[in-house]
Amino acid sequence: MQQNNNARQWLQAGAEADRRAGELESDLAGMPDAPVMHFDAQQAGLALAAIELAKQNRQLRFAVSIYRGSETDEALQAMTRQFEASREAYRLLEGKFAGEQAEKHRQFQTQVEEYIGLIAKMPALVEQERQARRDMDASFQKAYASVGQIVEGQIAKSKADAVA
Repeated sequence: MQQNNNARQWLQAGAEADRRAGELESDLAGMPDAPVMHFDAQQAGLALAAIELAKQNRQLRFAVSIYRGSETDEALQAMTRQFEASREAYRLLEGKFAGEQAEKHRQFQTQVEEYIGLIAKMPALVEQERQARRDMDASFQKAYASVGQIVEGQIAKSKADAVA
């Protein structure tokens, strides 16, 4: 139950981070049918950095989904590297905005940190789940062995009864 609640929380936090990154990207770069035309290099650079920010956030969500599907150490390492790439993308934009865009950037940072914080709990939850599976398997093996002993005892008794 706790793992489902955590998964729901990180999905919501990730979706909200995506929404906020998309807002910044749209504000600074526009949309394909309505691009923002920048007449100075600084604004164009900010637009490109916002696009990079949105891309890194999408890649973080992708890395998380790969880890959830595979639960491998390699996927965990890739996810951890992507945490840092995402953080670096928003650090590059710190202090570069004013007004509404600054607030959107701040909200994005908050959402991403919440998302990363929730995801950071995943390895421990995955290990708990693995341990539960190992415990269940061991319990099943003991039960199976007990049933086998009962069956063998019944067969031996039947043979003894038949001989008698």
